[in-house]
Amino acid sequence: MERRSDVSGSLMISALVPRPAGGVWIGTQQGLFQADSAGRVSRLGPETSMAVEALATAGGGSLWMKSSDAIYRVGVDGRLDRVTTLDSQPVASYTRSTLLADGDAGLWQGIPGRGLVRVDARTGHQRWQHSIRGLPGALPEDSITALLLDRSGLLW
Repeated sequence: MERRSDVSGSLMISALVPRPAGGVWIGTQQGLFQADSAGRVSRLGPETSMAVEALATAGGGSLWMKSSDAIYRVGVDGRLDRVTTLDSQPVASYTRSTLLADGDAGLWQGIPGRGLVRVDARTGHQRWQHSIRGLPGALPEDSITALLLDRSGLLW
């Protein structure tokens, strides 16, 4: 059965993640949308176009969103909080990255050719990890294109 939404036009979908209350978050080139289990779709956030490149769910019902210019934490109330690096450069300025939330504590961002960064949700502090030949514990490669957190808490 096909479901129609109340959003006119076509949406170029870039990311989908389930919502804790049911339905799905939809990241598109036209912004962030939410669809409920009845198929109703509504825009979240500003009416201006904000291209969404990646989404990751966090604990407590919040969502991480990577747009073309920044990474945002989307609260259950719909408020967008922008996250930037310590040097004030948006971590999202790196294209084709992947996101993974590790509960309420923070977010991992894999960046092809740049390595891995973890953002602490409480403090905004960011810790980068890179490939350094011969250094024990360093990444074997800087091209991170996918992330997975297993049941034991190990990041792959």
